[in-house]
Amino acid sequence: MSTKNLPKLNFLLNQKITFPSLRVIDNEAKNLGVLTREEAFRITQEKQLDIVVVNEETDPPVAKIVEWGKFLYDYKQKLKKTAKSGHTSEQKELRLTPAMGKKDLNDRIERAKEFLGNKDKVKFTVVFKGREMRHPEVGQGKLKETYEALQKMCEIEKEPYWEGRRLMFVVKPK
Repeated sequence: MSTKNLPKLNFLLNQKITFPSLRVIDNEAKNLGVLTREEAFRITQEKQLDIVVVNEETDPPVAKIVEWGKFLYDYKQKLKKTAKSGHTSEQKELRLTPAMGKKDLNDRIERAKEFLGNKDKVKFTVVFKGREMRHPEVGQGKLKETYEALQKMCEIEKEPYWEGRRLMFVVKPK
C-alpha cells in the first residue's frame, strides 16, 4: 500500500497520551464514559489492546480502545476511498469552426470522449468569423454531428445557445 499521498498520521497512542481524563469508547463501540488516564490504561492492558486519542478538540478528549494495526489499516482505507471519490467535475471547452474539416472534427470528438471518460463536462463552441454568420446552419450542423457521435456517452446539459458570434452547447457524462 502506497502511503506517499496520505497525510501524516498524528495519533496519540498509549503512553504518549498526557490528558488526565478521557472519554473512552471500547473496541465494541460501547461508551465507557469519562475515565482517568490510569483507568483507561488498565482496561487496555486487560484486553491486550491499544488506546488511541481520536478527537483532541473535545473536553475531555475522545479515545478509543482498538487493535492498533487494524485501526491504522481501516483509517488508511477510509482516506483512500475519500481521495478516490474526490474527483471534481471540470468543464472543458472545445472550439469548432463552421469551415472545420472532417479530420479536425473527429480529433475534437476523440478529445471530448477522453474528457467525458474522466467525468468532466464538455462545452462545444462554434466560433463564427466574418461572413460565416450568414450561414449559422453550417455551425449548427457541426454541433449536431458532434452530439450524434458522442450520444452514447453523454447527455445534453445545456441546449445550443448563442453568445454574440458564438454558438455553444454543454454536455455531461451519463
